[in-house]
Amino acid sequence: MKDSAFFADQLSPAVIMTIKCISASQTENFNDLAALCGLNPKTDFRFSNLSGVDFSGCDLLKFDFTGSDLRGCFGSNVTFDATTILQNATTENSIFSYSIIEEKYFKRNPDMEKRYNRINSDHWANTITWIMDNAKRRNNSDEFMYIARKIMLCNKDATVRTNAIMFMWRVFGSSEVHRDFILNLLAKHGKNRSVRLASLKVLADMYGGNRVVYNILKSELCGHDGEIRKVALNGVLKSGHFLKNVSEIAEVIAGEKNSGLRRSFVGRVAALRGDNHVFAVKERHSNAFVDFVEPITRSKLDELARNYAFFANDFGLMLSNTLSQRERQSRSGGYTKIDGAEKEVLSCLNDLIGDGVPFVIDKEILDLTAS
Repeated sequence: MKDSAFFADQLSPAVIMTIKCISASQTENFNDLAALCGLNPKTDFRFSNLSGVDFSGCDLLKFDFTGSDLRGCFGSNVTFDATTILQNATTENSIFSYSIIEEKYFKRNPDMEKRYNRINSDHWANTITWIMDNAKRRNNSDEFMYIARKIMLCNKDATVRTNAIMFMWRVFGSSEVHRDFILNLLAKHGKNRSVRLASLKVLADMYGGNRVVYNILKSELCGHDGEIRKVALNGVLKSGHFLKNVSEIAEVIAGEKNSGLRRSFVGRVAALRGDNHVFAVKERHSNAFVDFVEPITRSKLDELARNYAFFANDFGLMLSNTLSQRERQSRSGGYTKIDGAEKEVLSCLNDLIGDGVPFVIDKEILDLTAS
C-alpha cells in the first residue's frame, strides 16, 4: 500500500498501520482478519453488514452479531453455540438459519428437549433405528423432525450422523429448511470426513443452484481430499452459477492433479458452446473428453479431427468442409496445410481456450494456421 498525503491527513497512524498489515497478510480467515484489525468480538460486530462472509475454520464463540446482516454467510468447520449472539440478526440462507429455528422450537417445547436427551443418549444402534423407523413412516410431526435433526447435529457418534442423513430427506417440510439444516450440519461437523462428504453430496445433487451452496462447493476444489474434490466439482459443473464463473473455476482446475476432474471440466465448458465443441474434444474410443494437459500436436489434431467427423456424422451434423480423401488416409507423410475437420476442431479449441480451458497448441500447428 502506497502512502499518500490524503491518508496521512484523514487517518491516524494506527489505522494506516492496520490497513498495511491487512494488505500484506496472506490470510482470508475471518478470525485472523478481525484480530489484525484489533476488533472486539463482543462489541465490534453488532449491527454490521457481514452478508456473504466465508466463516470457514472460524471460532465464533462469544461473538455478538446483534442486528447484523448475516444473509448468505457460509463455511465449514465453524464453531458457534448459544454464546454466539444472533438476536435480531438477519440470517436467511446462511449457516445460522437452522440454529435459530431449532432454538426457538425447544424453548417453546421443553418436554421435547427431555425426549431428545433420552433418545440421543441411547445406544447408537437404537438411535439410528428410531430415526429409520420414523422416516419410513414419513412421520412429519414437529416432534420427530426437530428431535431427529438435533440428533444429526449434536450426536457425537459419526455412525449415527452418517446413517441419519441418508433418511432425513423424507421428512423435511420444505427444501429451504432441508438445505439450511445441511449447511448447519456442515458448519458444525465439517471436520468429520464422513459427515462432510455426505453433506456435500446432498448439497451438490439437490441444491447446487443455490449461491451459498455453490460457494461452499467451489471452496472445496482446493482441498487435498480427492473424493471430496470430485463431489464438489460435479456440483459446481451442474450449477447454473458455473456459467458466470467459468474463468474463475478454470484457474482452480488448471492445477488439478486428477485427470478425470480435468476432463469433466473440459466437457462441461464445451457443452456450454454446443454439440460441435463437444464433438471436437471427445475421444471416440474412451468416450471421455480430452485432458487439457496433453499438448495438441499435429497427430493429436488429426485424431481429434477423425473423432469429430465420426461424432458429427453420427448425429447428422454437417461439416463446413467435408473430409477429403487425403485426410482419410494415413498422415505418415505429413502435410503443410490445416483444413477440413482439422480446421473446425482447431476453431473449437481456440473458442474453449478463450473460455478459460488451458489447452496448449503445438507451435507447428500455429505456424501452419498463420501461413
